[in-house]
Amino acid sequence: MTFSQVSPFLILLPLLFSACSGPNEVENSVPSSDELPQYDIDFNQKHVPLVEFMEDVEFIFLEETPESLFGGIKEVIVSDGSIYLLDSKLIKLMKFRSDGSFVEMLSNRGNGPSQYQQIIDLVLKEDTLIGIDSRRQRVLKWDSNLGFVDSKSLGYRLNDFVEWNKGFLIDINYDFLDISNFNMNNILFLNNDFEIEKAAVPFQNIMWAPGGHQLFNKFGGKVFYRSSLSDTVFQIDSVTEEIEPAYRFSLGEFWLYGTEIKTNEEYMVHYETGFQNIEMLKYLGWFEDETFILGQTYKVPDYTWYGFLIDKQNENQIHYVDWLLGEGYGSAFIPLLLQDGRLYGALDRDKFDFLLDQITDESRSILRNPDFKTVDGENPVLISFKVRFPN
Repeated sequence: MTFSQVSPFLILLPLLFSACSGPNEVENSVPSSDELPQYDIDFNQKHVPLVEFMEDVEFIFLEETPESLFGGIKEVIVSDGSIYLLDSKLIKLMKFRSDGSFVEMLSNRGNGPSQYQQIIDLVLKEDTLIGIDSRRQRVLKWDSNLGFVDSKSLGYRLNDFVEWNKGFLIDINYDFLDISNFNMNNILFLNNDFEIEKAAVPFQNIMWAPGGHQLFNKFGGKVFYRSSLSDTVFQIDSVTEEIEPAYRFSLGEFWLYGTEIKTNEEYMVHYETGFQNIEMLKYLGWFEDETFILGQTYKVPDYTWYGFLIDKQNENQIHYVDWLLGEGYGSAFIPLLLQDGRLYGALDRDKFDFLLDQITDESRSILRNPDFKTVDGENPVLISFKVRFPN
């Protein structure tokens, strides 16, 4: 699985600007809240401990060696008895077996054809790992054992992506329009060689600000996506490839994107002060499948965490989730992957015993090989569970 000739960047401009040459010519607008389904989120409601939503819990202790220690998990891929982890702090890839035993590590920062400066996202396609190097504007491929296969320079900045039909959907995180009430969405349709086929068109009337990465969820023959700084979820049909808004969140008075914060400049004013001078929700993490919608966010400057679960099988009932586990600061569980009905994430090691006391023996399994080496015992525990809703 190798790349063909690089597609020139000049193809991109007519694709985008033919669809959005000026604010008066854009016809795609997000319907108002009385036309588009809307979830009214009230974070003042009582939050229920996360453990109340967990069943069939599996803990996987990852073997610790000098090579397999990591600083922070950004992505996890679970496939055919293997676990692949992307470390966003140490900028490396690691492969483990399903029992947590360490297999291989890749750390190859540099400017050569097989090297990278930053891996922003990772996809497994037909036993080939595909990574995005946003800084070098490149895409790289490795085999299932992390051996280098190929790389390609794309000539434009890119970020999160997802496998789609005969290629990929990708977020280029590039603002071609500096108009406060427009969302470029920045979605490109690419073939398997990462050549551009077409681009998404913008939508009006969205509570949004520049800078957020696109988040993707695939189920039911569609891709659902939204910017982490957007209140609106869009859907793409796998057959027609038509894009339309699916629903939106009403997130209350502290969701300032699209009201007080509309431009890159307004966002950067608060970013440069560490968001110490404003009270607001920083972003919204989001996962969805056929049965539920999960949201996770925090409010600055006090870093209070909030969460919600929407039960799509029970009249879209909204439950509010307390992400804290015992005493401490921030969220001890970071969701990373929703796959086959299971939610995967990283659990702080010091929260394991607390969580274990809250879960009955018949509802959990622990993969912890006593023969595993231990370096410092600081690696997070990989946890997965099925979501259940309290009675």
